Amino acid sequence: VPERLLRLAQNMPQHTRKEQAENLDNFCNSLLTTLKKELDDMVDLFVGKSESDAADNGSNEVSKVLSEAERLQSKHWKALKETQMKKPDDLLRALHPSSKGKAKGVELLPVAFGLSPPFNLITINFEPLFDAVECCIGRFRRDLLENIVEAIGQMADDAVGSDSNIIRRSAGGSGSGGSGGGARNSGDSRGRAGNGAGVGGSGGHNGGDSGRTSNGPALLQPDSNKVLSLMCSFKDNVESSLTRRLSVGKFYYTGKNEANLKHKTQVLVEMQKLAAEACVAAFRKTTLKVERHVPFNALSTLVEKSFAACRKEYRKELAHSVKKLLAKQVKRLCDDLTGTGGLLSKFFLGFLEYVVATDTLENSSKTDSKVLLKGRKLLLKVENLANKLHLLHLQAREVEDPAKVGKAMSQRLSLFKEEKATSHGKRKR
Repeated sequence: VPERLLRLAQNMPQHTRKEQAENLDNFCNSLLTTLKKELDDMVDLFVGKSESDAADNGSNEVSKVLSEAERLQSKHWKALKETQMKKPDDLLRALHPSSKGKAKGVELLPVAFGLSPPFNLITINFEPLFDAVECCIGRFRRDLLENIVEAIGQMADDAVGSDSNIIRRSAGGSGSGGSGGGARNSGDSRGRAGNGAGVGGSGGHNGGDSGRTSNGPALLQPDSNKVLSLMCSFKDNVESSLTRRLSVGKFYYTGKNEANLKHKTQVLVEMQKLAAEACVAAFRKTTLKVERHVPFNALSTLVEKSFAACRKEYRKELAHSVKKLLAKQVKRLCDDLTGTGGLLSKFFLGFLEYVVATDTLENSSKTDSKVLLKGRKLLLKVENLANKLHLLHLQAREVEDPAKVGKAMSQRLSLFKEEKATSHGKRKR
């Protein structure tokens, strides 16, 4: 790890760390505000404004359902009057707030929405809205990741003294891209080109930046190469964390039981529940509010006309409920990402810790290498000594039998004594 970057990671003042983290929080809050507005616009587009939207926009599920309800209203209303409303009091009892539109078989809510027995539940295909929300969240994740890489890459460039901001731009170009209209995890492409130092891919805002390729050391200085390697590894970890937090199972939460919205089908069921509740809310605000102290024929006409107002109010109630559900998820996301214990602060501080940990690991590896080298030298010495001992052993085996050596020495000693005795006798003579 370059010494300047290591010093920065170890000695960055606390107020500087806090300031850098707050800058990330501010940008994230701006993205979250944009995200919430985009989600609200998607809901409004999905709900539509009138039954004519069904003809103008074939994907508008709500308008198609309400258009069908408008077509069936007269048929259902006629059948209800002929079979169930035999007395004026039956309609009055059904309009009482406590009865919620039901009294002795007189059910007004199914007439307003063209519902069929036995369940009388409105059915709307929320899958197009769900997929649109997924795309929107995918763009948010990509933009947030780019800003994190931008901020940390700029800090790394300043640390190693790279005037061209090559680390920030190279690391940023290795991220996920693709078209903005893709699904949450679609459009991501990573490509690494060059000799390990350059990184390429389809990255950048809206997937418009073409991948940058490099020829490794020919483009970057050694320190920049090392920092870029750190940045790319760290960026993959951040991207993985963001993808996990923004997955369906982590993004949606009702506030009652987090486990009930772990999959797409469960989210769609929750939205279907909101659609049914919106029917009741709209019915209470329109049909149940008509003037009841009028003749039966006039009351019947008022109720029949209120059904159109009920369907119009339904759009508002449904939009409000779905927006409230999505706003709750955005609020939870904001709490998790920003603030003192937020993910963005952890990402920034995590990079500094990552630099220090990497340096420690590399130094530990160098120390281990020195110990291993000493061990190998010692082992070589022991092996040489063993070879010498083996050689001495072989030489010892080539020596003659000790008994023969003793006999030869005894003979030589006897001969020596005889020669000495002979020389002594000659002297006496």
